[in-house]
Amino acid sequence: MRLPGVAFASVCLLAASAANAGWIDCLVPGSLNTVTGVVTYVHSWIHCTCVVVSPEDPNGRGVYASGSVPGDPPGELYGCDRLTVGDLVAIRSRCSKFLLEPGLTVSSFERIGSVSLPDPLEFRYADLATGSCNNRRVRVKGVVRSVSQAEVNGRDLYLITLGMADGVLVVRTSVERDWRSLIDAEVSVDGVVFPLINNRFEFLAPELEAVGPDPVTVLREPPAVIPEVRIDGSMSRARKTYDRHRCRVIGEVTERSADGRRFTIQRAGTALAVHCLGEAPVIGMKVEAIGFPQMEQDVAGITAATWRDVPESGVRAEPMDISLDNFAEYKVGVVDLAQVDLCNRLVRIRAKPQSE
Repeated sequence: MRLPGVAFASVCLLAASAANAGWIDCLVPGSLNTVTGVVTYVHSWIHCTCVVVSPEDPNGRGVYASGSVPGDPPGELYGCDRLTVGDLVAIRSRCSKFLLEPGLTVSSFERIGSVSLPDPLEFRYADLATGSCNNRRVRVKGVVRSVSQAEVNGRDLYLITLGMADGVLVVRTSVERDWRSLIDAEVSVDGVVFPLINNRFEFLAPELEAVGPDPVTVLREPPAVIPEVRIDGSMSRARKTYDRHRCRVIGEVTERSADGRRFTIQRAGTALAVHCLGEAPVIGMKVEAIGFPQMEQDVAGITAATWRDVPESGVRAEPMDISLDNFAEYKVGVVDLAQVDLCNRLVRIRAKPQSE
């Protein structure tokens, strides 16, 4: 029996036009189709599952193809023992809905050749955050903020937080390397975009699966010196060297969150919030915090931070005397340059107790 041929571009067009639509009918209702594609990503923990692209447009939109769909017979492999990136495959399949977008429920993959893939195109975080780049090969650039390890679906993974020019992206990789030595380095990463979703299958954010034995290229080593900045200048124009790299601030701890992962540091009359990688210091300590500047609730903060005790620094958090009227009239979330800066500050209110 000869299966009807379907242009790969037709699948991509359907996916593009119905990315958030309902169930997608088969390309040829009631029958199987054959699609020729190039493998750009292989799921190591799901049988016969990968992302494929058009041989004519390897940097175009990708399609998720799986031979492990509940309720369907397992997909079969012909011409190879396992799929690898760069395989040219004939896919016997039908169009189905997977999570956010249409994909291919696969009866069989047949390896018919191999393709040398070109370098992927570079994308901004804003491009990925629209959801229009899901399943696409991309290259991104940014500064490594943090590295952690996790077990996901039986795989030991490294989770790399990448600070890009316009957003923060999580990169997943199983490649063994001293990733922590790259913290604060500027890198480029090649991979395939996947969506982070909630239990309603709604798109939350993009994540990147790094692809290849060496998917990360170091563009610039971590700075040899981490500059100290004023607490009120970590992200202002006063810091002319702001470039997404770490900075260093010194102050007194005035507040600590209940979960011990965030604290407030103040020097003289200015304070900021610090999100730390480990346990936060206790209130009253004089500390030096090193981390990455980021805006939080319209003021600068520090994230992915480490800290050390510097009792000899002599810094102090000066409380500001305010009245209950000052407190009640303070405009939160409103830009008013005439307003006294109370964000995260230690304040002192004098009042007389009143009986009910």
